[in-house]
Order: sequence, then structure tokens, then C-alpha cells
Amino acid sequence: MTGQEHSEGSAPAIRLRLLATSDLHMHLRDHDYHTDRAFGTGGLARIATALRNARAEARRDGRAVLLFDNGDALEGTALAEACMEDPARHPFADAVAELEFDAIGLGNHDFDYGLGALSEVARRIPCPMLCANIVPAAPSQVLPFRPGVILDVPAGDDTLRVGVFSVLPPQTAIWNRDHLDGLALAQPAETAAARIAAGLRRQGADIVVALAHMGLARAASATDASSGHEDAARSIASLRDVDAMIMGHAHVAFPGPHYSGIADVDARRGTVCDIPAVMPGMAGRHLGVIDLDARRDPLTGRMRVINHQSRLIDTDAHTTPEDPRIIRIAYPAHRRVTRQLGRPVGHWHLALHSYLSFLPGDAILDLVARAQSAAVRAHVPSDMPLFSAVSPMKTGARSGRWHYTDIPAGPLLERHLHDIYPFANDLRLLVLTGAEIADWLEHAAGIFNRVMPGQRTTPLINADLPGYHFDVLHGPRYRIDPSQPARYDMNGTRIADSHRIHGLTWRGAALPARMECAVVVNSYRANGGGHVAALLAPRFVALPRMSVRDALRQYLRDAPSGATPPGAPWRFASLQGTGGTLRTGPGLRRHLPDPARAIDLSVAGEDEDGFLNLAVAF
Repeated sequence: MTGQEHSEGSAPAIRLRLLATSDLHMHLRDHDYHTDRAFGTGGLARIATALRNARAEARRDGRAVLLFDNGDALEGTALAEACMEDPARHPFADAVAELEFDAIGLGNHDFDYGLGALSEVARRIPCPMLCANIVPAAPSQVLPFRPGVILDVPAGDDTLRVGVFSVLPPQTAIWNRDHLDGLALAQPAETAAARIAAGLRRQGADIVVALAHMGLARAASATDASSGHEDAARSIASLRDVDAMIMGHAHVAFPGPHYSGIADVDARRGTVCDIPAVMPGMAGRHLGVIDLDARRDPLTGRMRVINHQSRLIDTDAHTTPEDPRIIRIAYPAHRRVTRQLGRPVGHWHLALHSYLSFLPGDAILDLVARAQSAAVRAHVPSDMPLFSAVSPMKTGARSGRWHYTDIPAGPLLERHLHDIYPFANDLRLLVLTGAEIADWLEHAAGIFNRVMPGQRTTPLINADLPGYHFDVLHGPRYRIDPSQPARYDMNGTRIADSHRIHGLTWRGAALPARMECAVVVNSYRANGGGHVAALLAPRFVALPRMSVRDALRQYLRDAPSGATPPGAPWRFASLQGTGGTLRTGPGLRRHLPDPARAIDLSVAGEDEDGFLNLAVAF
């Protein structure tokens, strides 16, 4: 398969356009439920307009069209949570029918509400729902999706048989352990993809399209999906039976510069292992387009791709109006949710923003940590330390310069709680030793790039890691030394014998390695999310079910009006003449100077993407 056309006798070329969405996260409309205003870009309603234009263009060009979604459509906003209260009437199913999707691939977050809710949605979706590497745990178990499907597409005088399959990160079975244990198992993505792609070929598929809900790993050692890496799309693209690939999960735009410099990837042309590929970002900000020309060999009858092109269509508000059909479908649920989110839940005396969540003394992390501790304190023995683990949630990065929490001091509404804590995670209470806690903190400190002594311009944050990788433990005190190599990589593999965590203490004394401590944490991390080696076999303390947001509501009802200032359980090690740069949202300007922050920082200007750059001194 190449990007150049070849002569194949007199057989005419068959022209096909693949259109794709991914990681919609229930953004049916261009609306930010945290701030109750429009984003100005994205949403399925804008995608619908771009889709209508792309289909019309394809018809003029003589191309058949297929439309796919590549997962994580059902979770991600307050609208998503509300719609899953009655999944049998889910508006996404109505949108799928209205826009005539041809197949839906599943992502890891589509399992967040359990197989029962997913089954209810699947019953109403009028096209195949696909996932090849989540399989029944027992022969009697029936799952609400198929591994793959063959779609017969009329193409002139011929019929093109397009095989489509979907795979997702095998970690889905860990992240959704509460919903999948005993019901479904995860297989390595590459193994499942090779099996189903070959099977689709044997069943007569002319072209095979992979819906790979995963991105591209930069490290060569992480290219093999069978190793368990969640971003192993290269392994899928390298399979001989795969002709084109839709990627997802990583929330980046491809073709585009983010994946430049990776082996076997042409980020400009949009190819991975020489096959066409797209990743349509997230939240409906892009529509992915792959145009394929194929010709059937007159001797063998086998179809071969002779030309291809990959691109993205942006859904900017200035060029892409929202489709009234999708607005109409979303309106009843949208109206109900916006009313619910306007309810008052309490008051907080400090502004709450996430612009500096990677620096000591963050008010949001402090508030969530206090609420978690208060919610479980009655379940912890009086002689056992109680620590609270929290991590940043909205930190810009791939989601853009406005993806931060920014709430003024004063009344808090329900939508503010969703802004502070976007995920519907429950609380878990673990028992860990001091040694396990120290090891966990070493893993968390991997969010920082290594900064050599005397340097001042190194970016502080490893852009390949999600912000929620950075767990902060409230209760103990400790220092982080980013001049040392990271001890763990993002997959929890130990890569160095160094230590970044120093001075780990509790109540002024060194935390004993064998001391047992209670740690309250969210269910995602407790179930294995983030690959923290110290949490592979946690010991749980039974708790009544309570979400993190429930804990926040209760704490805000009970908290005294004059609550103490936020604590800073950690600080950077003192490194004279050393520092780094922190990329954050331009909204931080409203909060500077910040005398409560015991750290030296200054504004160094904005970059071409509109992010604010800070100089941070250790």
C-alpha cells in the first residue's frame, strides 16, 4: 500500500471517504457545563455541519462515504452523567441515527457506567457497536458489542466490502474493575487486532479499517500493544491486513505536529507504518477524513489501495455553525442538566483555580483532600495516620489554554463541583506502609522533567504525561528534587535507582517504612489507573459508597466559614540558581501576584498557542 497510484489494467478505481469522530465525551453541543457558556469550537452539532459538507463534497467527487465514531462518546460531561440515569433514552443514540453513523467503536470510558447501562444504549443505536479485545469472562456471558463487521458499500458498478474492527487499551479492565470483574476480560490489543483483521479478510473484506482507541507511544520499547501499553497504535497499523486506521484516546490532532519525530510516522501526510491514519482530537473539535482510492486486481480479484490522503476538518464557531437537528435532539437533556448545575451547594472563602496545580500550595487540591479525609475519618482507627491523595484534573495541555478551573471566592454552585472534580469517581480507603507511600510519591514525581543544577529554562512538566499522573499526598510532608532522574516511567516500570522524594515526614518525624497508614484516594487510582507499582495489590478498608463530589458537598455544608489557608504538603528541594518554566493558562494573570504561594515565579510571556509561560525558581 502506498500513496501513489499504480496501473492495474483497465479496472476502474473505487473511491471511498472515511469520516471519523473520536473522544466526543458527550459534547453534543458546543457548551462548557462547568462555566455555563460556549467553548466556541467543537461539539457534535458542529461536527454535523462539517459532516454534511464533507458528504456533499464526496458525492461531487464520486466517493462512497462511511462514518465512524472511535470511542469515549458516552462519558465526560455533566450531561453524560445525567443521560446515563436513563440510558434507554440516551440522546447520543438519537444523534447516531440522525447522522447515519455506520459503526461505533468503543473506548475505555464507555464502560464507566457498567455493562448494563452500555447495553441499554446499544439497543437503541442503529449501527454495529464494536470492540474486539474486551471479551466475555464466561461462555454464557453476552456482551453488547461485536468484535468487527463487514459493511457492503455500493461503489459504481462494484460493491466494496469494508471490514471494520475496534480495539482499546487493555487497561480498561483495570480502570473499570468495579464494572467488569467476573463479566469481561481484556486481551492485548495487537493480538485481538491481528486475529479479527485476518478473519475479516477471510470473510471477504476488500478493505480493513482499524478503529484503534489509542495513540502513538514515543518510546520504541512501547510500540507493542501486547506489552500492555495504552498508546500502541503503531502495532495495529503495522498489521498486514490493516489498510487504514482511526486513532483516539490521546486527545491530540493527527495529522499534526504533536507526533512529529516518531519512527514510522509521517505527521504531515498523516500516515503510520505507511497506512493512512487520523486522530480527530477530542470534544468534536475536528472531523477526521481519509480518502482512499482502490483498484481490484483483474487476475486475483483482490482490492489494493493505490492512493490515500488524510486530513482534519476544524469545527471553529466562525466557520462551522451548529446543526439545528443535533441541537433539537440534545435540548431536553441539556435544559435539565443546566438547571441542576445551577443549584447552590455552599460557599468557599478562596478563589479556586488550577493554573498552578503543579506547584506547592494549590487551593483546589487542598479542598478536595480535606473533603476526602473528612468523609472517611470515622472509618480509620484512631491510632493510624490518615492521608489524602489528590491530583490535578484540569491543567490545559492537549485540551487547550482555557482548560483550567477558575472559580472566584464566594458562593459555589453544583457546576463548580463538576469543574473542581470532573470525574464521577468514588472514594476508596487503602492501608499502605510508609515504604509504599514513598514509592508512590516517586512515581508521582515523574511528572517533572529532569532539571540540571544551574539550568533555568527546562520545561518543568513532562508533556507526554497527563496532569492527573501527579498525586499529592496531604498529611505527610516531603520535598521533590527534579534534578534527579525519574525513578519510574509512566507505565510504572522502574527505570532508575534514583530518588526524587526526600524528607518524608509525619508530625515532624521521619515516616517509618513499616508504619501502616490509611490513605483515601479515588476509585480510578485504587483500581490500578496510572500504573502505580505501589498500588498493585492494595489492602482495602470497607467504606459505604460515596463519590468524591458527595464528599465535597458534605464538607462544604459542614466547613466553618473561616477555614484555614491551604496547606502545602510538599515543596521543591532548594537548588540554588536552578529553575524551570511552567506552561499554564493566560487566566492566571487575574490571580497574580499570589502572596500565598511560597515560591518564586514570574511571567515570561505567552507562546504561539496562547499559553502563559512562567519562570519558576527552586
